[in-house]
Amino acid sequence: MPASRSFGERLRLVFHLGYYAATWQLPNHAGLPPCSVGLNVPGRLAAVGADHRDPTRAGAFFVFASAELRYERHGRAVPGRGERRRER
Repeated sequence: MPASRSFGERLRLVFHLGYYAATWQLPNHAGLPPCSVGLNVPGRLAAVGADHRDPTRAGAFFVFASAELRYERHGRAVPGRGERRRER
């Protein structure tokens, strides 16, 4: 279903704020204590920390500043719009 049909007029209120973020859970193989460890430089942040409820699990958080990237959310690249190629 197209987003315009799903969200109607509210779709026009959605706009890019200049950042992208990603989070996920992973095993705590490093034995991290229940606190976060992070590294940041202007426009980028990476952090990882143990889960307070389950010390065998950890969470990772990454955020970066970027102009709006155009991409297909279902895995198909949109040529010329935000797709990046690896340097070989």
